[in-house]
Amino acid sequence: MGRNLKTDKRTKQMLMGFVEQSTKLIDSDPKKYRFHWQYGDYKFNNIYLVHWFEQEFDCFVETVDKQIDVLKQEISKISSIDTTVDYDLLHLQRLRDNNKKLALCFSGGYDSTYLFKKAVDNNISFDQVLTCTIEDIDLPHAEEVKYNVFPWVKDYPDTCGEFVFHNPSLQVFKDNISDPNYIFTEGCYNMPKFCLNQWVGFTAEEDYTYIRVETNPSLIYKDKKWYAAVLNKNFSHSAYLPLSSFWVDPENIISFLSNALKTRNYVLENYKVKDSPDMQMFRPSNEELFDVLGFVDLYTPGIQGPKHTVTRATNTQGFTRGKKDLQFMEFLARNREDILTDILRGHDLFNKICNITIDKQPDVVHDSGKFPWLIDLDTFELFRQSDVFK
Repeated sequence: MGRNLKTDKRTKQMLMGFVEQSTKLIDSDPKKYRFHWQYGDYKFNNIYLVHWFEQEFDCFVETVDKQIDVLKQEISKISSIDTTVDYDLLHLQRLRDNNKKLALCFSGGYDSTYLFKKAVDNNISFDQVLTCTIEDIDLPHAEEVKYNVFPWVKDYPDTCGEFVFHNPSLQVFKDNISDPNYIFTEGCYNMPKFCLNQWVGFTAEEDYTYIRVETNPSLIYKDKKWYAAVLNKNFSHSAYLPLSSFWVDPENIISFLSNALKTRNYVLENYKVKDSPDMQMFRPSNEELFDVLGFVDLYTPGIQGPKHTVTRATNTQGFTRGKKDLQFMEFLARNREDILTDILRGHDLFNKICNITIDKQPDVVHDSGKFPWLIDLDTFELFRQSDVFK
């Protein structure tokens, strides 16, 4: 491959130093960083660093799942899928039975609310339920915590065990981004990085397994084949914890595939799918989660916006800004311009190093979506991204 030598020597040395630091960090604990990116011996936990590396060396950096061999073994055991079986309940009970201490990361969104309600309905308890937000529960970006997490926890204390509310101060957050190089050094799996890093300063407790209800499947239709896939952006908030990523836990991959099959049926019944070599992506929306996958409503409906129809995308990102990100940025613009300046200074550094202008920014955002693997929904064969998108 040819090389795009765009970075000056000093900056390149600095960035390669970050790459080496990232490699050592990912190798430091085999229980953490299940998902990362890799090129040769280099390993990355930052999508901005990945983008620079690909541009600098004219290469493609793969998303890697450390558990891919275990995942293949579990998939090989699947002979059929009964979409009437509650595989999630079976897996939740398995996690409870097989772990000394079990914690649920409860964000207040539909996914984690679904699992909390399932525990409530089946008398399954957690040793700890934890949630987090920056600074104050009354700030706009903490709506899900205030109006969904706290009411559930209050009404079902027997399910929670210990409730932990992690809320780092704005000053701690500011200290974390005071160096403009934070854009390349802090773990980041999704663009754009508005840095709503609520886990700053959180330390995982020994002997705990943390359940992160990461994501439901994205459906990929390409060359008349259907795949169930996950995007790296779905692992952005707590990738460093000793996690059970619930729907992509190898022991629960059958539920992931069951949900994908239900969603495909819904898409085929309600949408015209074009036979095309180009990728089409269908992501479960709130409406599908309720009607197809049996999700539950929030304590305060509407805090995530109204239900909407299936999201149909021809790129791997689907959207560029989350509601909480925008709320946080709007709050900073009104009240903490100094922190907003620090955030934007990091983004400006990235844009300058990678020669990205405003008109190029959307392409960078969309190109940042990567798949660690894709599973053929008809054969259950597992592929890497480079196998499907050659």
